[in-house]
Amino acid sequence: MNQEQSSSEYSRRLIFSYEGERIQLLSSQREKMIALPSHPLSTDKKESGFWYEVVDKKGNNIYRRITKNPLQMEVEVRADNGKQPLMWTKNKKSKGEFVLLIPDFPEATEVVLKGTLTEEKPSREPAKELGRFSLDEKEQEQPKRKEVTKG
Repeated sequence: MNQEQSSSEYSRRLIFSYEGERIQLLSSQREKMIALPSHPLSTDKKESGFWYEVVDKKGNNIYRRITKNPLQMEVEVRADNGKQPLMWTKNKKSKGEFVLLIPDFPEATEVVLKGTLTEEKPSREPAKELGRFSLDEKEQEQPKRKEVTKG
């Protein structure tokens, strides 16, 4: 990688799809933009929430970013019971796509998604590995998507 293409100037836009707890990496696109800085690399084993990590070939964590969980496993709805205006319920149609941005480190080999999946409400359960994806095999220009026609 030459000076013009340093990892600080380039990032990888990762596009994922999910259905229930099944997650797929659709594409990885190299972009000239700066990714947000890493959060601290070490984690408490009991930490909950959602984050993603970039790992090198030795298994070392070289980047970590904490973010809102993009998997909509539960939704907040009106309770209509008079006691509580809103409540959490399981999303029966948990399906969608999301995008993550990571620095384009030459030593990066995988991205690991970690999070807490809940049934009915936000949880303090420890996060677990939700998926591990190779960064080498999904390099392409645009993700393949179905065309939607109105009619």
